[in-house]
Amino acid sequence: MRYDFRRFYTGVAAAVIVTIFCAARTWNRPSPGDEVSSIATAYMRASTDYNPESAPSDTGWMAPLASRITDNTPTALSRWQRYQDHVLETLNRLDTAALIGKPEWITYGVLRGSLESSIGTRICRQELWGVSSYVNGWQNRYSDVFGQQRMGTPARRAAAL
Repeated sequence: MRYDFRRFYTGVAAAVIVTIFCAARTWNRPSPGDEVSSIATAYMRASTDYNPESAPSDTGWMAPLASRITDNTPTALSRWQRYQDHVLETLNRLDTAALIGKPEWITYGVLRGSLESSIGTRICRQELWGVSSYVNGWQNRYSDVFGQQRMGTPARRAAAL
């Protein structure tokens, strides 16, 4: 009886390749906590990019966004809302059971609550409301931003103008 070693080695090679691919897929997959942190960081950056004047209150820093303000056109608002929808959909697909008892569970809850609140209040069209007095108007936000802007160097002064 003769044994066919080619068939044996082909089978072993196939098993090794499948094992390597499965291990690599498992090995490279981030934990749910890492996914939440990555999503939250990306959302914070996108939020600051969309609304640069919120940077001092949200992050404590202005540069390099000091020379820009929010694009409040309908196109930009629609793009931002689609991004928020996408982020919420991504959060809703995560395995939240793995987050319970970890710091990322709080990050997940805060981000999801913020997104759901923002999406839920879209019907109010808040972007149209800021036309009232100094207390509630859009001009109040910019006077606060200008008051917080760092102007200590010529480059920062030029960026502010």
